[in-house]
Amino acid sequence: MCQSGQRRQDHPFTLSLKLHVGVVPSDRHGYSYMSLHSSPHQRRMIAEINHPFHPHLVVMDGMEAFVDEGPL
Repeated sequence: MCQSGQRRQDHPFTLSLKLHVGVVPSDRHGYSYMSLHSSPHQRRMIAEINHPFHPHLVVMDGMEAFVDEGPL
């Protein structure tokens, strides 16, 4: 797993917050959560996704990070 460095300077790292994006259906109530990468509401969308989850521990490998467009 790699930590994600976002292009926006006001919140450059989402770290483990985007882990739960994979458990959200791709189209929920007519709104695609995969569009969060280009959304001006990215912070709110990530908060909505993580609202029902309360992990006690997240272990991450900080040896790799995407600093550009991410995996292509």
